Amino acid sequence: MVTRKGALGLGQFPEVPWHKRERENILRAVGLKVEHGEQIEYAETRGVYKTVGDQEHLDIIEAYFEPLSMGKIAKKLDRSAATVHAQIHSHDESIVKVGYCVECKRLKGKHEAEKTEARKIESA
Repeated sequence: MVTRKGALGLGQFPEVPWHKRERENILRAVGLKVEHGEQIEYAETRGVYKTVGDQEHLDIIEAYFEPLSMGKIAKKLDRSAATVHAQIHSHDESIVKVGYCVECKRLKGKHEAEKTEARKIESA
């Protein structure tokens, strides 16, 4: 009912069974698990060159632990050997400074806290 002094409502509205209740943890009720972490960085094309994103960094590190040489990794990913070397160096530097590789940790890489000098080199 609407009056000159405002709106007035009387009545009952039955609550639907699927509606959230007060103090109910809706995330647990629907089975969602929230993970907090840093946003994944993706490669960007900047004119002539392309930056290395987190996924490509992880691919380089995992290939290096397989073990593949820097040249073979560069050929496989269509990158220069210098780019591969820079990513390996960045990985090791990050582990020395922070204790883990930030890029690898964002993607839950298996070598996030392992320096590349620990890789096993197959003997010929």
